[in-house]
Amino acid sequence: MKNSQTKNTRAMRDQNPNRSEDLFDEDILSSSPKSRSVRSVSSHKKKKSLVIPTLILILAVAAASCLGVLYLNKKGGTSTRTAAAQLQTLENEAYTNYTDFINSAVTPEGVDEAAMNTLKTAAIEAYDRSRLDLAEAAAQGDVAAEGELAGITEVLAQPERVTKFKDFFSNLSNYPAAIINKAASGPAMVDFVLAYPEHVNDTGDQNATVATDNFQNLKTYDTRWAYVPYGNGLFVETGVLPTAISEVFSYILQDGSLTPLKVAEFAREYGYDTEPIRADDTIFSGAALTYGVSMNPLMPYFTQINEALTLNDKVVIGLNEDTAPSYLVLTGVDENGNWIVENPLDGSDPTPTNPDDIIDSVSSAYAFWVE
Repeated sequence: MKNSQTKNTRAMRDQNPNRSEDLFDEDILSSSPKSRSVRSVSSHKKKKSLVIPTLILILAVAAASCLGVLYLNKKGGTSTRTAAAQLQTLENEAYTNYTDFINSAVTPEGVDEAAMNTLKTAAIEAYDRSRLDLAEAAAQGDVAAEGELAGITEVLAQPERVTKFKDFFSNLSNYPAAIINKAASGPAMVDFVLAYPEHVNDTGDQNATVATDNFQNLKTYDTRWAYVPYGNGLFVETGVLPTAISEVFSYILQDGSLTPLKVAEFAREYGYDTEPIRADDTIFSGAALTYGVSMNPLMPYFTQINEALTLNDKVVIGLNEDTAPSYLVLTGVDENGNWIVENPLDGSDPTPTNPDDIIDSVSSAYAFWVE
């Protein structure tokens, strides 16, 4: 067998000597370690040459993804800010319409301009601007504000107080001037004015009582009787004398049921509601006789009034005014010689007042005490 192969090989070599040399060389090269090494290096070079393009491709894809994300984020941020700007426009329009409506209200005849200004200021301050402020911040790129406004497309519903102001300024003719004018004394009276529609044809709180442990600074605008018709108007305006008498008598008699409303009922019964001061009769003398309280009419002089106060009497004084008499309650004298004055018509607290500042205006005075 071996000899046969040798003969074939030799025969092939004899037929083509050059080819035999090539085959011999190829066999040698393919079987040598050096040849295998060359092929390995060549393969490695081919693999290495593919790495760089692959990395470039990966980086390109990653960069494209990042750019896409940034684009979407930017697009989303722009969309959010656009929505915030639209909401800002709506909120600003609602606020502007409201303030223009309030500021354009015309002061009714007989109403104090100061009262109207107080009510207008209170109405604008009542408006809840929180959503508008948030929308303005979001439109300027405030991320936190954008988050709070996410999904909101309608203007903020305003508090009930704003609705009351809208009703008030829409129906000014339905509010008596005496009610509106109470706001002239300050913001504390605004709610009293707004509450008027709830008390039309009011008969007052018949079960009301007043405290008697201390001398009470009673007011005509107390909602328990303020809206009740009395005399030629509403009690808030015309009820100063029943309020003064109630303040003094309820304390002297220690009778909490003797409210301004109860004194007003007594005044109506005897006609004092329309004529409180008559030639030889007054609501003060009639009330003192009816309720059993001692009274001493005083001359409108400093000495008589001051002496009564130092004796711990309670004194009601009448003042000459340009339009109508007004009445104050004097409850005592302080260490500086000032009279302690309470005014049933306004929101003031008991006020130390120099007698010289008011004595020239005093037209009448009545001292009350218990024997």
